[in-house]
Amino acid sequence: QFYLNSWGLALVFDYRNPDFETNMQPAVVTIPWAELDGKAAITARFYDAGKNIYTSTAPAVKSLLNGNDRANKQNQSQDKVGRVNVYLTTNYSDQYPEAVQQKIRELSTRDDARIQSMQKEMEAKSREFLNQYGEAYYEQSVSAFSAGNYITVSRNVYGMIPNETQQDGSGVHQESQYYCFDKKTGKQVTLQDLFVPGYDPAPMIKKALRDSINSTVFSYGSALGISKEEQQKYLSDAYIGNIYQQIQGFGVQSDGLFFAPPAIKVGTQTYPVFVNLTYQDIGCENLTVFD
Repeated sequence: QFYLNSWGLALVFDYRNPDFETNMQPAVVTIPWAELDGKAAITARFYDAGKNIYTSTAPAVKSLLNGNDRANKQNQSQDKVGRVNVYLTTNYSDQYPEAVQQKIRELSTRDDARIQSMQKEMEAKSREFLNQYGEAYYEQSVSAFSAGNYITVSRNVYGMIPNETQQDGSGVHQESQYYCFDKKTGKQVTLQDLFVPGYDPAPMIKKALRDSINSTVFSYGSALGISKEEQQKYLSDAYIGNIYQQIQGFGVQSDGLFFAPPAIKVGTQTYPVFVNLTYQDIGCENLTVFD
């Protein structure tokens, strides 16, 4: 048995395949479309260019094929700087263009300035505090994946300094950076490269920023109790515009784009902000990623 999905050809094995023991549960093995490039004849055999196969008149929603990238370049390390535990991980494929691999190696260098700053803050704590609340953590992860003709490199940092009021998230720092590259040439891609000439994605991204802050930031921690007037400050055009200007890159997925706004601070707590836009939200006709 088999079926087709967005990622590839799915082969189903169950009790009707006696050569495989599946414990009476169906097992699915997916062969990525990338592996079948130039070999699958689905369009040639089952698609009639003269016949409309769609049941809706809405614009077609497209997606990109996920890359079949094997992360065979891996590195993990652990260190300790005073009272700060340091964990570093890196995962990527050696099939990526050299310019992309060089960027990954560059991003994999740990931020010693931040680690030393955390250690100085720990040194200022009393022995009683340290005995009760423990040590600090700096965790950094660098990885990459591809979709369509694009490679996204991500660097995520999580830092935590123990705090008596840790339940409200104070002492926690999270940061994400994304870089997008052309998979064939290794050239870095700008945001505007992904859109047709004349299309401005800024209004849609700013709206998504405002929606993300409104739905997540005010729902927990120290921001939970702020007034409606104070909330409006973080939702104002000026504040959203400032956050938009500080977005630290973007990534390309099979079904949309995602962005890395800076974390925002409300009271004693720092809040990560997440922004995702599907190709359907944007409108495939406004994008060049399918060209």
